[in-house]
Amino acid sequence: DGIVVFYMGYTDDPVETLVIALSKTTYHVYAFNAVNGEALWHKEHSWPSDNHGGHMQHPVLLNGKVFMWPRVYRVTDGASVSPGMPSRGGCPTFAAGAKTFVYRGSGSVISLWDSDNNRQSGWRSIRPGCWLSVVPADGMILAPEGGAGCSCGGWLQTSVGFSKKD
Repeated sequence: DGIVVFYMGYTDDPVETLVIALSKTTYHVYAFNAVNGEALWHKEHSWPSDNHGGHMQHPVLLNGKVFMWPRVYRVTDGASVSPGMPSRGGCPTFAAGAKTFVYRGSGSVISLWDSDNNRQSGWRSIRPGCWLSVVPADGMILAPEGGAGCSCGGWLQTSVGFSKKD
C-alpha cells in the first residue's frame, strides 16, 4: 500500500532495508532483509492529521529504532516502543542528531527531544520554517530564519546556530 509518498532507509543492525509508504490515511512501515529481500515485518498506523504536513512526515532511523511520527518501532522486530514521539506544531518534520531530535514543537518554536529520557526543551520566540529547516549537524543546530512574513506570532526574525557548551 502507498500512493502518497514512499521513503526508504537502510540500517545494518541487523542488515535491513525499510520502506515506508503512505496510503490515503495510513503509514505502512515494512522491513526487509537487505541481502535476500525476505519480508521481515510490517506495521501500520493512521496519520495523526491530513494537513500541514501531518501526513507527509518522513521516518528517522536512530539507535535501532524507526521513528515514524507519532510512533516508534524497534528495527529488529517492529515492536512498538514507548513512549511515542512528542506532538509537533505546524508542518515541519523531525530531524535527529546522534542523541537528540529537533523539530517545530508546540507553540511553533524550535524544540529538542531527548528520546532516551523523553525530555523536551526549546527556544521561545525562534520559529523554524516549514518542512525541514532546522538541521542538527556535527554537534551543532543550524536554524535559518523561518518566521519572516508569518503573522502567527512575535518571532525573532534571524538565523541562529547553537553549539554544545564545553
